[in-house]
Amino acid sequence: MKHTEKEIEELITDYLAHETTQEMNHKLSELLEEEACSRLFRRRTQSWWLFRTLLRWQQVDAGAAWKQVKRRTGYQRVYQWKRAVGYAALLALMAGSGFYVLTRTMPVEPTYSGNNHTSGATLTLSNGEKILLPQKREGIIRQDTTFNIELTVEKGLVCTALSTTLRDTVPHYQTLAVPQGCDFLLTLSDGSRVWLNAESVLKYPEKFVAGKREVELQGEGYFEIQADSSAPFEIRTQGLKTIVLGTAFNLKAYPNEAEVITTLVSGHIRQECEGIRPVVLTPNTQSVYKPGENQIQTWQVNPAEALAWKNGRFIFKNRPLQEIFRELTRWYQLEEVEYFPPEVKNTCFYLNTERYGNIRTVLDKLEKTNTLNFEIQGKKISVHKNKSNPKIKS
Repeated sequence: MKHTEKEIEELITDYLAHETTQEMNHKLSELLEEEACSRLFRRRTQSWWLFRTLLRWQQVDAGAAWKQVKRRTGYQRVYQWKRAVGYAALLALMAGSGFYVLTRTMPVEPTYSGNNHTSGATLTLSNGEKILLPQKREGIIRQDTTFNIELTVEKGLVCTALSTTLRDTVPHYQTLAVPQGCDFLLTLSDGSRVWLNAESVLKYPEKFVAGKREVELQGEGYFEIQADSSAPFEIRTQGLKTIVLGTAFNLKAYPNEAEVITTLVSGHIRQECEGIRPVVLTPNTQSVYKPGENQIQTWQVNPAEALAWKNGRFIFKNRPLQEIFRELTRWYQLEEVEYFPPEVKNTCFYLNTERYGNIRTVLDKLEKTNTLNFEIQGKKISVHKNKSNPKIKS
């Protein structure tokens, strides 16, 4: 049965508003196999995301904004709001100045989209107190006689310790934990900035003491370190110590992965580990360290793939499917991925796509290789080899 564009728009609108039945979802799934419908879905999703994000960020009353849209555009019927999303987004944008998302989010289909947590990260203070950090709010989070905690537009999370003799000589450590589906920006007391990827933990002093700058990373972070020749910056992770003076680099060290991968963008860093000769990295160099093995391998790379997550994209160049889904699981909060047959997980693919969208968009790109099919059930994905295509050998 051929559907008009209006009917498809209404179905997409109901889907974004979580007002579809199982039958309607099935119909939409079939329609999305058509390229024209898929393009329409992406446009409507992007508009809806912009509308919701701007409303939340500017703290605009959604109901009031919608009334203005209807009054200014002449739309009276409720279902026609879909054509006025752009106007609503514009009204929300005009309600205040500036637009920045500390932890970005796509509200579509919470089961499969990144950034669905009510809080963006958890900050554990040196006294053990835990603070849930909001995703999209600017301003003071905590202010007392010891230190201030603030979310800002340009610096993300900023903790300013008040000067006391004790806190100038003894480091007091805080821990920032970023859950699945989120990323987070943190500015340290020396002005260095750290972007933390999903499922990452950084332990750091609320204020660096004289001559010493040390942090501990579990997960993945992109570092922009302020130069200070009197106090080299050290990152400890899985037995590897990375020492920098002032530079930008990405460090990936998830505990469930076999390798610690460092990609240097600018400056110089030195890496050392007990029993291993230290290595020095120059720009566009990547090192790979496997805990338990007495070596650090290095080679020249284009850093774009390693930095893709920070720039809002997934980029995989000839990577095994299992590795690709490991990244997707962190971002889209998947609970289980099964492969049929099991060997398909070792097949390598190229993928370059936006990160802040619905996982269906990513799966569609993989399906266009005509080698894979996917089934989604809740937070579980089944990956099937396309039996009609001989490219994958069992």
